[in-house]
Amino acid sequence: MEIRHLRYFVAVAEEGTIARAAERLHMAASPLSRRIRDLERELGTTLFVRTHHRVDLTPDGADLLTRAADVLARFDAIAASAAPARMTVGIAPDVSAEARDLVLGAVAEACPGVEVALAPAHTGPLLVSLRAGDLALAVAHGPIEEPGIDSVLLERRRSYAVVGRGTALGDRTSVRLSELADLAFASIDMTAAPALYGRLDEALRAAGVHRRATVADSNFAGVAQLVAAGQAFTLSTRDTGTAARLLRDEDVVFLEVDGAGSLSTHAAWSTAGIVADPRVRDAVAAIGRAVPDGPTVV
Repeated sequence: MEIRHLRYFVAVAEEGTIARAAERLHMAASPLSRRIRDLERELGTTLFVRTHHRVDLTPDGADLLTRAADVLARFDAIAASAAPARMTVGIAPDVSAEARDLVLGAVAEACPGVEVALAPAHTGPLLVSLRAGDLALAVAHGPIEEPGIDSVLLERRRSYAVVGRGTALGDRTSVRLSELADLAFASIDMTAAPALYGRLDEALRAAGVHRRATVADSNFAGVAQLVAAGQAFTLSTRDTGTAARLLRDEDVVFLEVDGAGSLSTHAAWSTAGIVADPRVRDAVAAIGRAVPDGPTVV
């Protein structure tokens, strides 16, 4: 038995399915399933009860999970103590300077002498990297509903409907979502933040907005051009982030809109990471102290 076999076992136990555990471990499901069966043969016991949709721990599996989690935590603590004083923090686009600096300041307070390396990416990939253990923390957009990921809300920023000034709505100051039904909704690929865009898509469809104009390659400038040309509208904050900056450079108007919601920003970490690395635990506690009265709402 090797330490990786315990990681495989713990991942399957925590995720509840071979498929989700394989995604977390960045491997295919079939070899992961074989490794679990190899472990069961080596130990001479059944660790999981397998059904069509999920796997559940047997009593022997539940006993091993407690022991395996302790072994992994001790092993990772040794590895962390021997590693250079460096922490990688993922950061999503359109995170405000205030949210970014709050997290970086909290890490500096909790972990003096630790070098922080920022890793920019969209929220979806950041959460995958957190679960894989490639990041210590992430500053990402919510909602965050991933198994094995915990988070604290840092701030909410109001979303506005943005339209070209030359459209029929260009002389307005506010709008209802249903009034935007004649325009396509422009955005980057929704896989960038699946939970966020999924909820937004539901709200738009409920308001009768069914057309989509998806711009590939995270091309926020392309979104701004579609909006300015009157071929689509988008939803954006107006005072922070790449999208807002690009939109402000175009001939567009920001309209207050009921039902558009807000862009929430969270500090996120993996439940496994906070156990394995005391630096992450200390940083999370410092972040909590930095937002004692709840998130900033702008």
